[in-house]
Amino acid sequence: MTTMKNLHFSCVMPLLLSATLAWAASPLDVRVDGTVRLGKQKKTLQVYTYGHEFEVPDGIYFSGYKRPVGNTDVTMVVYLSNDLKQEKYWPFTEAVSEFFIYKNQLHMLDHTGQIFVKSGDDWKKTPHKVSPRSHIFFKDTFLIACHSRWPGKERRGDGGCEAPEKNWFFKLNWLDVPPKVCNQRLVLRGFNIRPPYLVAQFDMETGKELARKIVNQPVTDVCSVKFD
Repeated sequence: MTTMKNLHFSCVMPLLLSATLAWAASPLDVRVDGTVRLGKQKKTLQVYTYGHEFEVPDGIYFSGYKRPVGNTDVTMVVYLSNDLKQEKYWPFTEAVSEFFIYKNQLHMLDHTGQIFVKSGDDWKKTPHKVSPRSHIFFKDTFLIACHSRWPGKERRGDGGCEAPEKNWFFKLNWLDVPPKVCNQRLVLRGFNIRPPYLVAQFDMETGKELARKIVNQPVTDVCSVKFD
């Protein structure tokens, strides 16, 4: 079992508020102090504070921070093989938001919205960039990324979604309920402290709003809302 600590995440995504995150598929035990164990084997990595993991058949990719020289932390993407024989490190200027597979290739999204693709033994910047703090919500045939509003009163109304390959973007002020694809349409619930809530449905190809509904009861899953 693999265990890692994830200290760097977006406040709007579902969180595991615990000291470790676990994956049953990997035999590795990666710890916050920078050590990794495989049975009786033990080694020390070059990074600490693990998160945003992604398992592949022969190992795992994850993000971390290189042990600092002075007061400077360096964001690193790390690959570690399941047998501990291979470890690779790639420095990045920005923190990692997530890893994902798109068109059969491993991709990484950073906190600024820049998307990178794993190409050979390196990571290359793609032409696709989305809004800062975004997460990927659709990646079958093209990408849809959404970002929430900031919590608090200082920056209201800056949430929205976009499809960089389709050249559309719309604003909708959401926060605690993540968008979903429901019956080939993108559905979002607008943020409000209490009901009523606005729930809106969008065309995935064009980003145009197709329908909206005011809901007077709590909504935790936008796919449960029925439109006329």
